[in-house]
Amino acid sequence: MQHFPCRKSHLQGFPNFSPPSFLIDALTEAAQQPLLNQYTRGHGHPRLVKALAKMYGQLQGREIDPMTEVHA
Repeated sequence: MQHFPCRKSHLQGFPNFSPPSFLIDALTEAAQQPLLNQYTRGHGHPRLVKALAKMYGQLQGREIDPMTEVHA
């Protein structure tokens, strides 16, 4: 088995190029929307915990309360 050394610089998230302008524009627009810059509740985003409760409820054969029994 041949070993290939891992080049750490590729894994650190320091790109040597700029993102495309459409991405910068979209991020700028999103950052200027005050309601989009809020933290989610501590136990996970409501849509996520509802989806998880539905999926695991079907697997376990019981209803799961997403707001009290799911922590994502």
